[in-house]
Amino acid sequence: MASSRDKRSGSIYKFRDALIKKIEKKFEEEERLLRLQREKQANNEPSEEAEPSALMLTCDDEDPFADPSNATTADVVKVLRTLSVQIEQLSCKQDTFQHQLDETKSRVTKLDRRLNEVLFMAEAVKDELMFDDFQKATEQIVTPVPWFEFQAVSNETELKDLDHRLATDEAYSRNLTKWLNAKILHPDPNHRLHQAMEAVFKREFLPSCSWKGRAKPGQFRISMSAQKFIMELFRVVGSNRFITISDEFVAKFFIKKLPFAKARLNLKGYRSSVCNRKS
Repeated sequence: MASSRDKRSGSIYKFRDALIKKIEKKFEEEERLLRLQREKQANNEPSEEAEPSALMLTCDDEDPFADPSNATTADVVKVLRTLSVQIEQLSCKQDTFQHQLDETKSRVTKLDRRLNEVLFMAEAVKDELMFDDFQKATEQIVTPVPWFEFQAVSNETELKDLDHRLATDEAYSRNLTKWLNAKILHPDPNHRLHQAMEAVFKREFLPSCSWKGRAKPGQFRISMSAQKFIMELFRVVGSNRFITISDEFVAKFFIKKLPFAKARLNLKGYRSSVCNRKS
């Protein structure tokens, strides 16, 4: 059964979709109206056949340039006037077309701005609801385990022991998950994974690890991907009430973080990394 939060989120998406459809419908009506106006104007404009006298010389008119020796000043003026009328008509058509084009662009810009405003408003409301509900859910459900203690992993033996215990001791796995969720309150999966990494591993240990255990000749690296149950722990803790991350998400996180583990040794104290994701 859908919760009140799910119903509110669903109503927001329905409201957004309805507004988008309404804006798209109005845009289509505007385009159809402009097209009809252009067709009507084209039908009302005099064609070259309807007024041949305004666009070209008639059969009764003698071409003054057929025999330049017979052309008079009046003939030349008459031809120039005809050309002037043609140029003026073409200029008028060009101005009309440019005006219609500018009007269409203006309408499209306004509709696009309205659509962006609707999308931004819907996303802002959704994010606010999600964050508020996440905080309430965290306060109500995630409570620290008062007697549970965990020491951060500092060597390969402790790493393998932790992976084995997570695989065989369900109660320990559940308590460690609760312990981490009580420490990590940020809803973003990348932030959650980073804070979990700070809590589970000591910084001095991570430079000796790589995702697949690959290293330069003469060097040794511990394979983090081989610790299946620790990675499952990170997948669970990195997820939140609204987003369930995948194994691939966790793998990409460690592939990105482990090569810089040595550089992070110079950081003093704890600093939560900010994920600069491209928009």
